[in-house]
Amino acid sequence: MKKLISATVFTLTFAAVTQAVPLMSFSAVGQSRQVFVRWVLTSDEPVARFDVLRNGLVAYKIPVTLGDRTFEWVDNEVQNDREYSYSLIAVMNDGSRRDFGTVTATPAYDATVVQEYRLHQNFPNPFNPETTIEVDLAETGLAELTVFDVLGQIVATPLSGNYARGRYSVLFDGRDLPSGVYFYQLRAGGFVDQKKMVLLK
Repeated sequence: MKKLISATVFTLTFAAVTQAVPLMSFSAVGQSRQVFVRWVLTSDEPVARFDVLRNGLVAYKIPVTLGDRTFEWVDNEVQNDREYSYSLIAVMNDGSRRDFGTVTATPAYDATVVQEYRLHQNFPNPFNPETTIEVDLAETGLAELTVFDVLGQIVATPLSGNYARGRYSVLFDGRDLPSGVYFYQLRAGGFVDQKKMVLLK
């Protein structure tokens, strides 16, 4: 199952560290009486299945076939104007379990409609060790958000691939990076913008 979800409000988490199972993104997107849950791996891994927990309880299990990297699930058992948390667990072939963390979504009758591309200033800034970067994508298509140091070396790529129109809130974790000035850049639909942030430990 590798289709693009059309949605409008996104929450992503990203850390500049190596994870046991490389995860590019994990999001939960709220619409009216539905939540779209989507995650993407960066490489093939020995995963037997993924468990998705809603508010701490297993709500969905999906087996994994070698070569699968994009996974999606639509949760129709939700109510509008209530916040739901979704946790992602990878069950490995050897029976061990890997936790990818938790994202939240709030279904609602109306959703924010993004009209133009925009890269927002991160907050807080300066930060230690986490900061949030919001980006607005006016159209569905390819988008890339990169973080690089003062020498121009890329230290992280929180977003890279096809994304639906909407606002993305990316939690960036710089705990494994040294203090200093960093830049983050958004490229999408011919739009390019760049901003500065400061990691202060």
